[in-house]
Amino acid sequence: MRDNVQARPTLHLLKGLDEGWTDSCQRRHIVEERWKELHPLARLDHPALTKAVGQFGPDPSDDINKGTISCSGDLHLLKVRAGQWRAGVWTDPETGVRWVVAAGLAKGGHGDADDFYEQLKAMPGPALQALLPTRQDHTLLRRETAAARMIEWRLDLQRLVIELLDQAMTQGSSDRTKVAHPTTGVPMAMVCVTWSAHDEPDYDYEDIVVEFFDVAQPNSNLTDIMQVQILTAIAPPSQDWDVAGGIYSALEGHGHTQQQLTALRQACHENRVLEPQMGQLAHYTHTGDITTKTVNGEALRALCGKHFVPMQDPNRFPACPECGEIMAQIRKHAHVD
Repeated sequence: MRDNVQARPTLHLLKGLDEGWTDSCQRRHIVEERWKELHPLARLDHPALTKAVGQFGPDPSDDINKGTISCSGDLHLLKVRAGQWRAGVWTDPETGVRWVVAAGLAKGGHGDADDFYEQLKAMPGPALQALLPTRQDHTLLRRETAAARMIEWRLDLQRLVIELLDQAMTQGSSDRTKVAHPTTGVPMAMVCVTWSAHDEPDYDYEDIVVEFFDVAQPNSNLTDIMQVQILTAIAPPSQDWDVAGGIYSALEGHGHTQQQLTALRQACHENRVLEPQMGQLAHYTHTGDITTKTVNGEALRALCGKHFVPMQDPNRFPACPECGEIMAQIRKHAHVD
């Protein structure tokens, strides 16, 4: 995975950048070192940082180079000007990532001791070198790169679902299609969608079936994410899905699939990932699965066969009648034994 090379601040810079913030929450997160809340760091709302990203974005061929800051020595910092704000950008020669390593205000016609350029001039060589990104900076960048690839992969899955649903509505069933690993490209599974419309005296509905074949790692977290994203793209309410033997099925009202295709195309156009919608029933499930899968955000199966991700307090909702009947039978047999 290639890192995004657009200008991003170092943590050292952020900790010392007290003024200019338009979002007080961002400044508070910096003081508390809650870096995850600030992800991604290249999109922070500060005039110097916003201007730096505008000049040095993800495509170096579009750079707006205003020249080098003469007093930056061997670092060869590139100039950024945003009103009274000034900043210096250093390019990592190994990765091409641009780092905003210094920022401050232009004061007193550059004759004030607190002037940005005067402060750079006063720094000895070792102090200038200390401005460069640290191990922690690189670690956060790698995490952001992985998170960005995960988002892009989930968007790819949504685009795949558009193709599968189009095929299924035209042919009744889609071809078996490969789902690739987000980083290696190695096949994770094959997926097929079957679609049919039914007209009943009291209810017109669409029957959607999703089958996963040749799953390389059935119990992995990545496989759970893949399956939930595909199911969510087809029918967002997590409790709409029944599962049996690895086959997922949902009954939806007439016109659902066409409406969902419209919503999917809009979401992909906006680079927006659809998230599962919460259900309105409390289900019984195996207690040994609940804690781990709730923490990890993984899907589990209720006694009634519903497939859902536990995200809410079950005490807020009425109990699922199907789960209740099955639980009653389990308790009855346990009592007889």
